[in-house]
Amino acid sequence: MKEQRNVFEFYRYFPSTVQMLLMMVLLSLIIIFFAYKTGFYTAQNQTYFYTVKMEKNEKWVVLGTYDDSLIVAPLRKKQIEDKFRLLDRKSKEALSADYEKVGPLKVAGKKAGDGPVYHYLK
Repeated sequence: MKEQRNVFEFYRYFPSTVQMLLMMVLLSLIIIFFAYKTGFYTAQNQTYFYTVKMEKNEKWVVLGTYDDSLIVAPLRKKQIEDKFRLLDRKSKEALSADYEKVGPLKVAGKKAGDGPVYHYLK
């Protein structure tokens, strides 16, 4: 009968410093994976966003910031279009933003299976 071997049997042949390094790398990868998944889940299920009224009294949702600009996208029935605009925060026109429940948001014309990066690289 063949002797069963432990999957991690090779591990004991490494010096203790290499063992510690391997464990630290493995632990780091696990932490990075869970941080990525947690951030992705949080972003996907975010419901409250700042909204601003633009021309023709149209609602735009604030998606984020870039330097001194706001990244906004038009909002229609819990869907945003895949066109964006940068609004300068230091402009002379005063913008009023409302914090309201408008999400979770979907991108219009995007299928559920498309990844966030894949959609924009097509």
